[in-house]
Amino acid sequence: MSKGDSNSEPDKDLPPEVASQDPDIVVPNSPPTELLYMLLREPTVTEESGNRLIWPDHISEKALEKMIVYLLENESRGQVFHQYCVCVYVKAISRLYNVSRVSENKSIHRHLANSRKIYEAAAIHALKQLDILAMPSLALIQALLSAGLLMQSLGRANHSWVLTSYAARLIVSLNYHEISDPSQGEEEIKSSLYWCYYVDRTLSALLIRPPSLPNLQVSPTDLVRMDTSVPYTPLIRIIIDLAQIQDQLLDISLNGKHRSPSQVLVHCQGLQERMCIIHNNLQAGRDSIPELIMSDWVSVDFCYYAILVEILRTRLRYAPSPLTHRECLSYARSSLKAFQYLQKHVNELDCAPYPFFLTWTMFMYPLSPFFVLICNIIGTLDKDDYHLIRNITQGLAQFTESPYVAKMLSLLASLQQLCEPLLHTVDSQDAPPPQGRRWYPSVTATSEPETSVPTHNATAYGTENMSVSSSAAAVGAPTELWMQGQYPAEVTPSTEGMMWQLFNSQLSLGLFESDYMAFGAG
Repeated sequence: MSKGDSNSEPDKDLPPEVASQDPDIVVPNSPPTELLYMLLREPTVTEESGNRLIWPDHISEKALEKMIVYLLENESRGQVFHQYCVCVYVKAISRLYNVSRVSENKSIHRHLANSRKIYEAAAIHALKQLDILAMPSLALIQALLSAGLLMQSLGRANHSWVLTSYAARLIVSLNYHEISDPSQGEEEIKSSLYWCYYVDRTLSALLIRPPSLPNLQVSPTDLVRMDTSVPYTPLIRIIIDLAQIQDQLLDISLNGKHRSPSQVLVHCQGLQERMCIIHNNLQAGRDSIPELIMSDWVSVDFCYYAILVEILRTRLRYAPSPLTHRECLSYARSSLKAFQYLQKHVNELDCAPYPFFLTWTMFMYPLSPFFVLICNIIGTLDKDDYHLIRNITQGLAQFTESPYVAKMLSLLASLQQLCEPLLHTVDSQDAPPPQGRRWYPSVTATSEPETSVPTHNATAYGTENMSVSSSAAAVGAPTELWMQGQYPAEVTPSTEGMMWQLFNSQLSLGLFESDYMAFGAG
């Protein structure tokens, strides 16, 4: 493989975001000295709570300083050099993003975007020099995790999943996964462990693949070091809690056929109760969050409600229920309204080639809220849901410079277009639409008994109160009570099954990567 000198051309198989837009990118021989200085911790007078705008990933400031010293003092180009280069360049990309959030100068943003492309190309170039057969080490684990986070930020879910899987195997080979006391052990090992858990479980659930990292002896959330000077610490704990929920959902997807419906429903009930605790943690202290990083909390709102949709879709597969369906629909709206909020409040200067919030929302979590709303539009001709979907697709249209966003938009726009003729027909008629055939499963005597599932209001983005009377969905209720409203006559027996499949669909951008179709999810 090429060692990459200052006159070499960029690798042809770099991700399109890096290679296709600027063929003149020059990969430096090593991280520039000024870049290394930039990454060192800035001096502060006091350690005030929540005053440091840094994302606490798997590489601490102490570990980063160690890497910087090595790169400044060593001329060798061995494996440690390439491992540290990957980590440093990915850290630099994160730092550039934070700088872009506080600057309103268009010229500055343009130069930051150009530097980001160079750092992305340099990180990928260094990644290609890694020898995965080298002796397992913490530095190699850190490099693989950094590379996985980079690929995930580029929309390369499959690449991210594979790199994280390699890191998980190395963690197991060194027995780092056997930590039994969160208060003991090196912070670098613990942070690598919980970050590996987070990415492994989240992407495995998204792609419906068995996780690579074994179950831990302690809760991964307890491995997170509490740092009051970093406002992101509570959010990190929340997304790791959510990853544990996704792990349980993935287990149902992979092994649910070996369990009885009642067992699955009890499991889902427990997951919803845990989600209520997570919701309380997500709301705690929200008013004290700096405005500059509010969008990061809203991004987690999108993910939180998308996971709730997954829980309720699982319940519906095992036991149809009018109440569960209405809750599922309401959570889907909450998720997409959070996404709409992000679109409206995005920093227009930081959109090259797409806004950063896509990285932690649609690039990493299920698109199921879209499918749920599309089915509701077809089934009930809900204009508000249609306008919500349309506004989101229109907002994404400005970021099609990224081929992955373009492919995702193509899918969502196609689904939206399926609904347009139905709504146009209704608009052209004075009479209400004729009653059509149902596409959803029938409620039977063996359907899910209504339980006191904990619910909470989701009013942050104008979403309705989700508490409903249990009498509206009693056991054995007529199928006509499943959904209230009119149905288009175009829903025929041949499309009923297709709509149910759409309702239960789970897709990610990773499935659109032609070079990784062999990894396609089920």
